[in-house]
Amino acid sequence: MKFDRKKLMIGATVLIAAGAGHLVQNTGNAQSVTPVAEFVTPPATAERFELENVATLSASTDAGPELPKLPVAPLAPAALSTPENAAISERMEGLDAGQASVTDRTAAQQLNQFGMECETALTATAGKAAMVQLHVSATCATNDRIEILHGRLAFAARLSNTGTATLDVPALDGSATFLVRLSDGDILRGFVEVPDAADFERVVLQSDGSGLMELHAYEFGAGYGEDGHVWAQAPRGADQALQGKGGFMSVLGDGTLASPMVAQVYSHPKGQALNSDVVRVSIEVPITEGNCSNDLNAEALQPGPDGSMQAIDLTLAAPGCDGIGEFLVLKNVVRDLKIAAN
Repeated sequence: MKFDRKKLMIGATVLIAAGAGHLVQNTGNAQSVTPVAEFVTPPATAERFELENVATLSASTDAGPELPKLPVAPLAPAALSTPENAAISERMEGLDAGQASVTDRTAAQQLNQFGMECETALTATAGKAAMVQLHVSATCATNDRIEILHGRLAFAARLSNTGTATLDVPALDGSATFLVRLSDGDILRGFVEVPDAADFERVVLQSDGSGLMELHAYEFGAGYGEDGHVWAQAPRGADQALQGKGGFMSVLGDGTLASPMVAQVYSHPKGQALNSDVVRVSIEVPITEGNCSNDLNAEALQPGPDGSMQAIDLTLAAPGCDGIGEFLVLKNVVRDLKIAAN
C-alpha cells in the first residue's frame, strides 16, 4: 500500500522548527496432566524358621586367673581454651579469623556470583558483507551497560547474565578498530582487517533513541511498504546484498537501557546491483506521546568525497502533541546513493 507522504526538504545541516515540517496522517486449555507413579511397599511378612539339631556352645567353666578391677573415677571435663562464661565475641574470635581469611582469598581472586574469576576480553572477527562480529566478555559485569565505538559510530548494549555479548557491526573502514567501554570505565580494544569494506556504501543514523528517528532506503523507485523499501521493520540481510538484490539495514543498540545509544546502518554493495539506479535515503519521524513538542537530536554519517565518514548534526523541534499519529519525512539530509550495475 502506498501512502500519500508529504516531505520536508531541508539542507545537510539542519535546525527544523515545529512549523516547518509537513505532517502526514497514518492510514493505516488444554490442561496438561503428568502421570505420577505410585510406589507401594508390600506388607512385611514374618517368616518362621524351625531350628533343629542345634548344639549349644558355651565357654569353659574353668576360669583363669582373675585380673584386679580398675578403680572407677568420674571423668573430669576437658579444659576449654576459652572460659565457659566468656562473651560470644571472644568465643568466636577463631572462627572470625578463619572466615576473614576465606573472604580475603575470595577478594584477591575477584570472583563473580557464579564463582568465576573476573576476566575481560574482546575479539573481532571479519565476516561476510564487510560485517564484523564482536564478542565481549566481562564476567564480573553481568547485565551491565557497555558502549561500542567504531570511528564515529557509537551505540550502547547490555551484557548477558554471564557477562557476555555477541554483536554484528558493519565495518566503516578496511582497518577496523573497535573500542568497548565497560561500566567501570575500563576500555577493551579490538582490531581486524576487513578487505571488502570498500565494496559497500554505508549510511548511518544514530541518536539517544528518544526521538524515534528512522532511517529509510527506497531502492530503485520503491514506495513505502513495497519491495525495495528497507528500514528497521524490514531490514533484509547480508545474503540478499551479496546476491545483488539490494541493501540491508543493521539495527544496533538497546533502546531499553537507562541511557540508550542506538544506531541504524544502511548498507548497499557497490557495483553489484542487477540494474543501475538510485537509492533514495530519507529520515522519518513518527510523532508520538514520547517525542511530541520536544527537541529531537540525532547525527547522520555518510562518506564524503575523500571516502571518510562525515557527520551531519540534526536538531528537530517536533510538532505539538495534537499531531500524534502523524510523521515527518526529512529529505536531502543525506545524499541519495547512485548504484552502478554489475
